Amino acid sequence: MRAFTRLQKLVRQETSTGVWRGRASIGVSDNPQLVRGFQNVARGKFEASVAVDWTGERFAVRLQPGYSDEKSDGQEVRADGSYATMALGNWMIGAAVVDRWWGPGWGGSLILSNNARPIPALVLERNFSTPFQSKWLQWIGPWSSSVIWGQLEGDRPVPNARFFGWRVNFRPLQALEIGLLRTAQWCGSGRVCDSDSFLKILAGSSNADKGVAVDVANQLAGFDIRWLSPLGSLPYALYGQFIGEDEAGGFPSQYMGLFGLEFWGRSERAAADWHAYLEYSDTTCRFRTPSFNCAYNNSSYPDGYRYRGRAIGYSTDNDARTATIGLLARHDRRGRLHASLRFSQLNRGGAPDPNNSITATAKDLLDVNVSYARDTEFGVLELGLGAQRLEDTVGGIDRTDARGFVKLTQEF
Repeated sequence: MRAFTRLQKLVRQETSTGVWRGRASIGVSDNPQLVRGFQNVARGKFEASVAVDWTGERFAVRLQPGYSDEKSDGQEVRADGSYATMALGNWMIGAAVVDRWWGPGWGGSLILSNNARPIPALVLERNFSTPFQSKWLQWIGPWSSSVIWGQLEGDRPVPNARFFGWRVNFRPLQALEIGLLRTAQWCGSGRVCDSDSFLKILAGSSNADKGVAVDVANQLAGFDIRWLSPLGSLPYALYGQFIGEDEAGGFPSQYMGLFGLEFWGRSERAAADWHAYLEYSDTTCRFRTPSFNCAYNNSSYPDGYRYRGRAIGYSTDNDARTATIGLLARHDRRGRLHASLRFSQLNRGGAPDPNNSITATAKDLLDVNVSYARDTEFGVLELGLGAQRLEDTVGGIDRTDARGFVKLTQEF
């Protein structure tokens, strides 16, 4: 009940109209986290941003200039988190440079996560998930839709490729939510960008025609599911995500997989609500009978399904098995805790893959992370500690690194 009350308060704050709001944030870290999860951790050793946003009856805008000393993509000054949108009936249309997380997982998403920096995109989203009124479609239940039309960076083998994404979520049962997802890298300098090629994408037939050297697009598609308490009435949920790297007969194939269990409760003795999860993922094509150096790679787009040096999907990049256990706890008065333990077999098979953004060769990763956030008179203060151990399964070289970060966010 307390969690629901906090959510209601947050919704009222975020949806209040005609009010200017501001936020300033500054953070420093040592050895930023190699593999990212749902928590939005620092990308560089020093980051700072200022955001100003306004929401009206029809228009909403946020300007968020920021700085990061992460030099991997040559953009230290950024506008990540900015957007400008307009409501048209029950739809919202606009432009945005915001993080997206498509899927029920806590450790990652196989198709679109916050691992890579946000892709600048035009967006079309349904504002409210009201069901269809038609008696033929009422069974779908509440549903939502999100379409993005993005632009990838110019400094890549196929410069200025487009990024298309479409997600539809629906809830045919109160306890069951299903998501249908697809994305595509398409167009770019020297590539076909006409309407016929885009229609092929929509039809799921973007593989190269006979006698043609390159694919029309690099597509991923699949589905995810979250089922609340399928047996009994205890507070838990099962979830999964299955994303096909390739297409066969107009349908996804070469699936990657993610499975998870989450459960939650309240400790009256500790005066805290808690939420725990167990998750397993495999970013290998045909993960049951693995096909290596396939996922997130494509011959028509040599740098693959990546943006500014990071995988657009799961943070471990391709050919990785990952098991994650996590805990989130919120004390009534003292703050919020997040802890996670992750074990990954990175780039675990096949020939060395220089496109892999984490490691070109096979390595084992053990990662532990603990962070704590609390409201203070100066703003929200967040502290974090962690460590990771990388074991080179080929060369036998091991390395252990500790890390820490502090971040202060003040609203005005």
